Order: sequence, then structure tokens, then C-alpha cells
Amino acid sequence: MFSRCGQFLLLLTVIVTVAACPLWTQSATAAEPHSVSGSDLDRLVQGKRYPELEQQLQLAHLNPIDLAYFTGIVADRNNHPLDAIVDLEKVLPELRKTSPTQIGRAHV
Repeated sequence: MFSRCGQFLLLLTVIVTVAACPLWTQSATAAEPHSVSGSDLDRLVQGKRYPELEQQLQLAHLNPIDLAYFTGIVADRNNHPLDAIVDLEKVLPELRKTSPTQIGRAHV
């Protein structure tokens, strides 16, 4: 069916493809963003690294309370106080119960 040259080229193609598979999976894994947690975002707030906070917030998978809290912090830092108030008022009752450190930063 294939000539010797054709068989050789087919075999060479298979070998190169198989050898390159680990490289493809490594580059795909490296390209995937790591999961961002609320603790990661809290460290950014504590360090006053607000531009990075805004970027990382877009990648984070947070519960609704944490999302509203960090969105409110970003809104406040971007000089959108009304948006900040709306976001932070939603979560203040829960923050009072669960996170005294966040409640101190949430007062805009």
C-alpha cells in the first residue's frame, strides 16, 4: 500500500507527534490561569494592590458575598462610591458575623 519512503514518513510523523504530546499538554496547562481565592484577593487588598485586585477579580470564582465585597472595594478605589455602597451594603450584615477584618475595610 505504501512505498518504503511513504512508510518511513508515516512512521516519522507518528514518532514526532507522540514525542510532542507532553509539550502540548504542558503548554496548555501553563496557559490555564490558576484559581484565585478570596484569601488571595484579601492579600491584594491588604497590600493596597488595587489594579492587580481588579485583574484577579475577573479570574476568581467566588461566592456571592465575597464577589460583592471585592467588587465594592474595586468600585470604591475606582472612585465609584455609589456602586461601592450598593455592593458593600448587600454584604455588611454577613461580614459583621463572619469577617471583622473585612468589615473594617468595607466602610467606605
